[in-house]
Amino acid sequence: MRVGLLIIAAVNSVALGVSANTLYSFDALRQVLDKQMPDFSVKGSFSAIKPFIGQHPMFRSHRSWLLPFIERLETRQRDDLQAAVTSARAQFLKVATP
Repeated sequence: MRVGLLIIAAVNSVALGVSANTLYSFDALRQVLDKQMPDFSVKGSFSAIKPFIGQHPMFRSHRSWLLPFIERLETRQRDDLQAAVTSARAQFLKVATP
């Protein structure tokens, strides 16, 4: 459950343009994933937020990395999730406004 909440927190911070909170969410997510067993996977779906990310203007500059990130989280195990978080964090930093 904590993983899901941190994912939502990251998406929310992107929407609000609060870079420090987005980075915190990514870092906290990575720490939580580091403590999971290798076969850990995210239970549930983020399908409800994908259309919102895909359509709302506040996500325009982040859409290219954010949607693939959300999709990767739904189908991967711990090591892939960690890689997805690391990649999303790096991509976020490339487009984030200071």
